Amino acid sequence: MVCGCSPAADTTIPLSSVFVSGLSPTTSSEALKTHFAACGEVEKALVLTKTHVDGVVTSLCCGVVRFSSSDEAVHAVSSLSSSVLDGSELHYHVIGSVCDSNTIAINEPLLGFARVLLPTKVFVGGLPEEITTEEITSLFSQAGTVVSTEVLVNKKGRVLGFAEVEFSDPASVQAAITKLNGHEMEGRWIYVRELFVEPEETIST
Repeated sequence: MVCGCSPAADTTIPLSSVFVSGLSPTTSSEALKTHFAACGEVEKALVLTKTHVDGVVTSLCCGVVRFSSSDEAVHAVSSLSSSVLDGSELHYHVIGSVCDSNTIAINEPLLGFARVLLPTKVFVGGLPEEITTEEITSLFSQAGTVVSTEVLVNKKGRVLGFAEVEFSDPASVQAAITKLNGHEMEGRWIYVRELFVEPEETIST
């Protein structure tokens, strides 16, 4: 757990942090903090990790950098539209707060509301009606280890052409978007994007 806060409990989420994905598995929290120090006063930087049943701790290849002000966070994203750390190209979102490695509150400054990014999941659209869970899992296994696949259906069980795919790590999400967005399946071109939901859908107060 990163912190015990809940964005659903407070509608005013400060835009003072930056969510960073695409980190190298070897990047440390200290290296992440040093990388962003040129953009402003970094209060804290944290690489998100997962502790396995055997006690081994591995990086989730993403992290959070908290600045002393929202202006510095926005400046960091705009000035570092793309940068490389430890050989990996980084990607950014301005965020409010983090509850755990599976639910991250993403602020949309231009839209005026907060959403939750699920960093290990992708949303897939444009799927053929006859598609099966096994076929989707097989396709997305090209990008990484698939933990689960859910094909969305209506109340009558009819496939809607959408699915949610969960990976074992955030790096696979970026790989899936890069490799499979625009991929052709049975004469249709699918689209793949990050999965966002409303905060109350995943976080209880």
